[in-house]
Amino acid sequence: MAKITFTTNDSKFTGGAFANFFIGLLTNIVSVLTLGLLYPFMLCWHKEWEISHTYINGKQLMFDGRAGQLFGKYIVWLLLSIVTFGIYYIFFMSVSMEKWETKHTHFVEARAGKVETEEEDNTSYFDGTALGLFGHRLLSLLLSILIIGIPFAECMMEGWYAKHKVIDEVKLTFDGNGVQLLGKKIVWLLLTTITFGIYSFWFKVKKKKWVIHHTHAVAQLSANTEGEETSQNTQTTTAPTTQTDYAKMAMIFSIVGIFVPMLMIVGVIMGIIALVKKSGSRGQAITAIVMPVVLIVVALIVYFVASPTLLMGSLIL
Repeated sequence: MAKITFTTNDSKFTGGAFANFFIGLLTNIVSVLTLGLLYPFMLCWHKEWEISHTYINGKQLMFDGRAGQLFGKYIVWLLLSIVTFGIYYIFFMSVSMEKWETKHTHFVEARAGKVETEEEDNTSYFDGTALGLFGHRLLSLLLSILIIGIPFAECMMEGWYAKHKVIDEVKLTFDGNGVQLLGKKIVWLLLTTITFGIYSFWFKVKKKKWVIHHTHAVAQLSANTEGEETSQNTQTTTAPTTQTDYAKMAMIFSIVGIFVPMLMIVGVIMGIIALVKKSGSRGQAITAIVMPVVLIVVALIVYFVASPTLLMGSLIL
């Protein structure tokens, strides 16, 4: 396999909004109309387009998966899902699909003209587990109950996928955070609103561009800026990228987004009952209603003060 020399941290997605929308739409329509039988063919077509427009640290990716390769595996996965009453589909199929897609994803420079990935080729792989994916999805669901927590849930999932992905022996990392994505989404929603929905064509591709922009290679070969030849046996690793603890963030925001609002609801109900029955003073009723709101504000302040890097990261959009 050819060695890869990374000379820039610029990662980008160059696909267009309309192409992204219509390819995705056609993929879904054909898959539904054929009861899923042509899904492997549409997926490979979609992935080939998507991945060929992806550049990690300036290096273009390629996808060499073929529908014929996927179709047999896809049928087996569906049969296993039916036999296990959906258990395989819920816990294992997503990871199996991710492993296959990653195995057939490569850097163009590293493949050196190879047409497709051989079965014994393990230079690209995904080592995430079904249990790990289930746990992160559960945290993501809890986090998403609080609407403002959705961007944090999405970043948590992107970080998990990148952490377990290796492309041609190069590990990936994701350094985006929820505060940055929240700010972006607010702008995109405003643009969608003032354009009467027209900007929605760009919404999904903007999210994809943002995710790729924050995805990088961890291990890089040393590059000589003066143009001299670099030894192929010398490999350096970039300084570790500071990553947000997404699982910890998810737990904190889940607590803030679920238990504190529940406490607030209980407080409001108790306050109303106290006022109606006049079993307590008005001051006690108001305190029962206001106190949970104060707790929410305090919790958010403590969280963000304890995570200054998160706030600083939001300024780098």
